[in-house]
Amino acid sequence: MVKVAKALTKDLNTTLVKKKRKSKPAERFRWRQRDEDGNIVAQTSKSPSSNSSAKRVRSSNPSVPEGISVQMPDDQEEGLDNALKELESLLSVAHDDTDVIIDASTPTTASDWKTRNIFSSERWKEARHQLMDNMLRANCIKPQLCQRCLKKDATIRYAECMPMQYYCCDCDIIHHQSQALHNRASRIHGFHKPLPPTVVVKDDADGHYSHHTCVRILPMEMPDHICECPPESVNVVPGRPILFINMKGRYDLNLPELRCGSCCASWKPELNDVQVSGYWPATIHFYTHYDVAIFQGFKEMKLVAPGNSRLSFMRMLEAQTTECGRTGKVCSDTFYKSFMEWVICSYEVNKLCSEQPFTCPACCPQMLAVSVDGNRKHYRFKKDGCTDEASYFEGVLLCKDDEVAAFVEDIQRRTKHVPGKGVCGRSPLNAAKETSKRSSSSLDEQGIEVAVCRHGIILRALNMFRGEIFAYPMFLQKEVSAISPPTFFCMDVICKYWPYISRICEAYPEYHHLTAMKPFLSVLHAKAHARTDMLTVQIMDWNKRKVQNMCNTLCSRFHKTQRDLQRERQSLEAIKEDLSVNDETVQQWVIDVQDWAEQDSPACSSDSLLETPTQDAL
Repeated sequence: MVKVAKALTKDLNTTLVKKKRKSKPAERFRWRQRDEDGNIVAQTSKSPSSNSSAKRVRSSNPSVPEGISVQMPDDQEEGLDNALKELESLLSVAHDDTDVIIDASTPTTASDWKTRNIFSSERWKEARHQLMDNMLRANCIKPQLCQRCLKKDATIRYAECMPMQYYCCDCDIIHHQSQALHNRASRIHGFHKPLPPTVVVKDDADGHYSHHTCVRILPMEMPDHICECPPESVNVVPGRPILFINMKGRYDLNLPELRCGSCCASWKPELNDVQVSGYWPATIHFYTHYDVAIFQGFKEMKLVAPGNSRLSFMRMLEAQTTECGRTGKVCSDTFYKSFMEWVICSYEVNKLCSEQPFTCPACCPQMLAVSVDGNRKHYRFKKDGCTDEASYFEGVLLCKDDEVAAFVEDIQRRTKHVPGKGVCGRSPLNAAKETSKRSSSSLDEQGIEVAVCRHGIILRALNMFRGEIFAYPMFLQKEVSAISPPTFFCMDVICKYWPYISRICEAYPEYHHLTAMKPFLSVLHAKAHARTDMLTVQIMDWNKRKVQNMCNTLCSRFHKTQRDLQRERQSLEAIKEDLSVNDETVQQWVIDVQDWAEQDSPACSSDSLLETPTQDAL
């Protein structure tokens, strides 16, 4: 139908053009702005009017282009009117399914998005009444036969058993004894009432319905046989009661047991049976079971939204439990303990598979640069509860606090420090300093110091107890160099840090290899801004995503570098032409700059590095 409308529009435009022979329409041009690479720059209008963008044809007739006078006989004019009416009817029918654009001008990105957003809001507003009616019809209770036996009236609705979702009392008991995790709703009171899995609907002789409690078994893997008797003699009976928790909330169920009626043999699930079925125990005696998918969901939530607390996640599960007609609370501490055990086991399994979550594959075998920076937002108060138990990931990502403290004390005892704040140049930002006493405030850990490679992979970290002192990045530099010594060491106050470490290496010859790295003013430290267990889990997933996207990232950087290189080459050629210099002169300038960099001390300010060469050039 739309094709027919477009064909009629084309015929009408052809007829109008043929009738105007004396005045030939002037040619129209559009000037397009391009960037340095020759790409077209999108133009956004400051005050877009309603008739400046492409208009949607609804119920109005197509207009004749301005500046064209149409004169035609009466019979042709009558035929044109009929064609216009037919076109209008076709477009009105096709309006609900297809957008017909009659303006040939291409809208800009901003106006096009605004237009589409307005049209989308209009469609939702028009369909809102129908959506509300459909919602009411979906919850309306009407007579419905059981879709299993097709004999009795349906009293239970299983929304998760599409397309057969309506069951009678008998079919509900027979066919869904093993589907204890399906959400159900009763229809006997004239509305859908959520039912827990331990409640069934029964009818008496008078046809009255009532709710009764029952026992439901947790679906899990069971052995095919437990004895030499025929399979018909083995029955599944309810075992001990347990709690089961998944993304739908909490369930009060029972473990399955197998018993033979002939030889009295029995089978009870053990810990390995629970894990093979895709569950994870809350304790060694597994009175509470968690679905492994809930751990994966919690980990993803902490990765994309680290500010969400564990308690809020528990409240979400409890809300899901109440919404589905069940009751009970979810213990936050038990959940976190079980979650961390699952994480550490997954980490050990990945180690057996030779996965290294804190190693950058793009920096192997020789790391080019590493950046170190501190983040004082990851602090912890002294009043926070803590135990004497060792961390799950102690020493994996965050270095051990005892080792860091011993290193700092040794450095500060045997070396004379220069007091003052670490200010880089004329900047008023206090980034780091040589020495600091342990804070007597309410904070315990004052933040973290992180070492990160140039691809955003976090390599090592430590807890800061004295603020950002120079001994912390030196410890991380020592740790990273033991793995793969980088060529460049980057820091935001490298002009203050490098004289410090040079003085330290004179007193400690065992650290002399650290000065083999080349100091570099860092812009990478912005990527390093990321407490021990949860922080390690989040950083492992962060590094995993970085590695998965490494190929696309490096390809994008490569193409961007090629474009920048081509642009800089063109700029260099233009400068050479303006200054009337040749390649030999440019090469001599490069040699002079390299000589200046090698002769001057890194501790010098940036102004002193450029002052003398600039005067000589002038």
